Amino acid sequence: ANGKPGLVGIQSLTAPKAITTNKLYLVGDWNMESEFAENQNVGATIIFAYRAKSVYLVASADTPVQAIIMLDGQPLTGAHAGEDVKDGILTVQEARLYKIVQNSAVGEHVLEIRIQQPGLKAYTFTFG
Repeated sequence: ANGKPGLVGIQSLTAPKAITTNKLYLVGDWNMESEFAENQNVGATIIFAYRAKSVYLVASADTPVQAIIMLDGQPLTGAHAGEDVKDGILTVQEARLYKIVQNSAVGEHVLEIRIQQPGLKAYTFTFG
């Protein structure tokens, strides 16, 4: 929502002052390709306000990349963490669907994925 649609290549993006539900925001330097967006710097972030029960991310990385997962401003741990999130951390490497959030009911939430190394290729989000 805060980038230039259709522009392939590096975009430097900042967090908006306000976010809108069902809009994806990227923060940091991102290489935009036709199939994915790849973060270029430590601390790059994905912000997504959504209404759903579960959140999944299709992603990959050439080498393991860790990301801190925040839900509504708090580290995602316990019963609400999807099976790929351990102690608030998601580790991405192989190209696949990662299970991030598993709430017991549909609700409105803000997801933040704070990426700790360059190289995470984000393809798509899906919701349940």
